[in-house]
Amino acid sequence: MKNNEEKFIKMWEEEKQKGKLKYILTLSIRNTVMIVVGAILVRYLISTFIVEASYAFKADDLYRLIILFIAILIASIIGSNYRWKNNENKYDTIRYSKD
Repeated sequence: MKNNEEKFIKMWEEEKQKGKLKYILTLSIRNTVMIVVGAILVRYLISTFIVEASYAFKADDLYRLIILFIAILIASIIGSNYRWKNNENKYDTIRYSKD
């Protein structure tokens, strides 16, 4: 267990040096892009193999993707901020229990 705690402390100190804003934006944008690309891929696979229709984006689809991107980005920013807070608490608990 000590080894995992040491790894976490080292990793978290590196993240803290980069800054909270960079951590939240990087994590949020990465998660959002992965989810949106996944949604596009699933839609492509469904339309190709199940529905057997040609895959083409319409104006409504682009509008929906933009709305999806914005909604997921906002939720991901909230989640990343929550994760930062939890990691800070965990870091403080481990760091100050050793002293």
